[in-house]
Amino acid sequence: MQQPSFKNPPVVETALSIQFNEIAGFNNTHFGLFHQTIKPEYPHVREQPRLDPVIERFPGPVFVGKSRFQIENAIVPQRMWFVNENDSELIQLQPDRIVFNWRQKDDRSEYPRYATNGPKCIDAYSSFVDFCESHQLDRPVPNLAEVAYVNHIVPVDGESAVETFARSFAGLDWKATDGFLPSSPETALFNRVYVIGNNEGRLFAEASIILTKESSGKVQLKVTARVNHVDAARSISDSLQLAHDWVVNGFVSLTTPEMHKHWGLQR
Repeated sequence: MQQPSFKNPPVVETALSIQFNEIAGFNNTHFGLFHQTIKPEYPHVREQPRLDPVIERFPGPVFVGKSRFQIENAIVPQRMWFVNENDSELIQLQPDRIVFNWRQKDDRSEYPRYATNGPKCIDAYSSFVDFCESHQLDRPVPNLAEVAYVNHIVPVDGESAVETFARSFAGLDWKATDGFLPSSPETALFNRVYVIGNNEGRLFAEASIILTKESSGKVQLKVTARVNHVDAARSISDSLQLAHDWVVNGFVSLTTPEMHKHWGLQR
């Protein structure tokens, strides 16, 4: 698949995730034991609510989540963030998922690219596989690879966020059929869902205008690809790569040539 790249991409956060079957017997003690194996790189710990499991089913519905029932007074493992020293990278872990995140901490920090972040996700997963084997837990069986990119598109001087929204995405037109509505809306958003390949997963695109303290607003575009993983079909690394390829190529398809030029598109 084609690998487009940008000299100055608007990406501010990425999340690379491998979901697997729930690890039987995994408990809160295991969070601490696993943290010891990565503590030099990720010294800080934060507890978070669990993410719901996701499987892309065909035909729909588009989103299917498995209900969780909690027995009163039972201790249910949640989700832990293991964060690096400058808060730019973290590993998320729960009994059925591991995630590697990169986050932009200031305007000068450059996105380190998938060639760097992809192997970090696979390394984190491999470390967890080794951990499970060394602690007599079931070996993780991956069932889904997910890649999500969050992009912030900042208006140029004198331009509103709504104008930037219209200029950024292909196929948008504010024209009303009878001229009754104003020439442009006060705010805007869209949600689009595409099937990946031969029912291999789905691509989700969500765009909206977010307000900030520093400006009148910016456009946020989140593009997420979820690829169902079957061991016999490809390696988990290949499933993650496929999800990444759809995120990047989907981003190019959704946005306009004018913006491609602004971000320095390279093919």
